[in-house]
Amino acid sequence: MKASLAKNLRLLLATCLLTGCVVATAPSVAPVSTEALQQQLLELPGAVVDLQSLTVSYQGETLFASGSALPFPGGMELLDPLISWMLQDERISGIARLRSSGESSGYNRILAAKRLALLERLFRNRGITPDRLQLLVDESAGAPLEIRFQLRSSAISAGEKE
Repeated sequence: MKASLAKNLRLLLATCLLTGCVVATAPSVAPVSTEALQQQLLELPGAVVDLQSLTVSYQGETLFASGSALPFPGGMELLDPLISWMLQDERISGIARLRSSGESSGYNRILAAKRLALLERLFRNRGITPDRLQLLVDESAGAPLEIRFQLRSSAISAGEKE
């Protein structure tokens, strides 16, 4: 009995030593295919999507009332699927342009800057960092929110040189 107990203890000790030496690595997640990402873009609620330029825009008063920095009730929830889409693949980055029109250029610039500050907090709080989504005030005519995306290569996003 002592011999089998000693043998079991040796096996237990050997198992503990071996498992203690195993280096844990994060599971590798295969990037989502470009075609799948494009298809998901087409399903974004309230968005107008141009797949050729990988541009998503929220036209007119989809998110914001005219002349208002605050969103419509439920307006920010329209961005939830977009944020989830971005979070699924670290290769996704973009440049967002915030606009306002209909008033003087000075007022439009201030209003677009206030919208930018609101969206910057929203994206950051949801895990989208400024290196993945750059937000800019744009004084040209266009949609109140327009984002042009690109897929960075996985070597670059992993911090490696090509």
